[in-house]
Amino acid sequence: MFNQLEKKMTESTVFLPRQPSWWRLGRYASGLAFAAILAACGGGSDSTDTGGGGGTPTGCTKTFEDSFGNTVTCAAMRALPGADFAGGDAGAGDAGADGTGADGAPIANATIRITDADGKVVTTTTDATGYFRVNIGGLKQPLVAGVQRSGNAWRSAMVEVIQPGRSKFYTLNLTGLTDLVLAELASASGVSGGSDAVTPSVLAANSSRLSTAVQTVNQRVSAQLQAAGISTTSFNPLTSAFRADSTGYDQVLDSVTITKTSGGSTVIDTSGGGSTLTGQWNGTTVVEGQTISLGTVDGSAVPASLPNVTISSDQAYQQIISSYAGASYTIVTNGNVITITGPGTNLTVTINAFSSGNYSGCGSCGVGSTVSYSINYSFTYNGTDAGETFNNLVLSGAITLSYQRVS
Repeated sequence: MFNQLEKKMTESTVFLPRQPSWWRLGRYASGLAFAAILAACGGGSDSTDTGGGGGTPTGCTKTFEDSFGNTVTCAAMRALPGADFAGGDAGAGDAGADGTGADGAPIANATIRITDADGKVVTTTTDATGYFRVNIGGLKQPLVAGVQRSGNAWRSAMVEVIQPGRSKFYTLNLTGLTDLVLAELASASGVSGGSDAVTPSVLAANSSRLSTAVQTVNQRVSAQLQAAGISTTSFNPLTSAFRADSTGYDQVLDSVTITKTSGGSTVIDTSGGGSTLTGQWNGTTVVEGQTISLGTVDGSAVPASLPNVTISSDQAYQQIISSYAGASYTIVTNGNVITITGPGTNLTVTINAFSSGNYSGCGSCGVGSTVSYSINYSFTYNGTDAGETFNNLVLSGAITLSYQRVS
């Protein structure tokens, strides 16, 4: 069904922004696009479906509400990780927590580890959007959570008193900003090792310092918060519910660079970048789990901060036209919509999204340092191409790019 479109994607050039130019991924685009087609033709999971299929527990009539106002049934609560600790009658001993893991892009399909004051551990996995849910009814606050992401171990915490049977979920985010909050708390508490050294016992002894740590972080990103339309007084990186959709909280994450040093310190760059890296770097890209070499480039071609890769119609035109070069095709662009007409072809391509995220920098960037980020894309195809018909066919996915300094 998709042979012609796959061929077009194989022949096309996907241009990815660099500083100062665009770089070519070329033939690997087809594998990425075709995998997206297969995903679209197949199944998938609903991130809000946390039922578990085990039937409704006896007497289970209570309902809960997650951080976004969605109803969670008692049966779904009893199927969440951590429910075994809750005990008691179904619903009475349960309490929910949810949140988003992100750092400029969703921290998708990653393991979240939550530890309570008694040493109990609950693990869960984020979905494709970075969202997760757990049952914390049987846990004792304070809680400390962590997630591994591209060499960074983002940490977070919750100090609210856990009330079994509470209907409203507690919010527990995991981002570079939550890690920065815990790093500030560690520093104020005289604890060495940064956020990684903040255990539930350390947090219990210094919980009064948490609000000050939040205020300190908010002040450091006050310009970014204001640009995103967020109040610096009410925002809390730990508990302000958000989606990884490049708006609000996520817009703030997109506009800063947060990394961890080898000593455990959490470092934030709010300058917006602009500096130029030096030396020679080996580039790789990960497409559908396969690592592919991009060769060696000069440091000036490696982004020193999260690059702005929102695709324009002109850039899209250059990408699409390469697929139809040498044939009798007419290509017209109108904003984010591209129309191609020609032999057996009357195709409309809509650019839904093309953006970067998940930037991980390298501090002083000496030999052996690594810079990485991801490109997220989504295109919708409608019409005919070489006689084949496409009706709202969406090609979407992500590409991970990494550069390691070699000299």
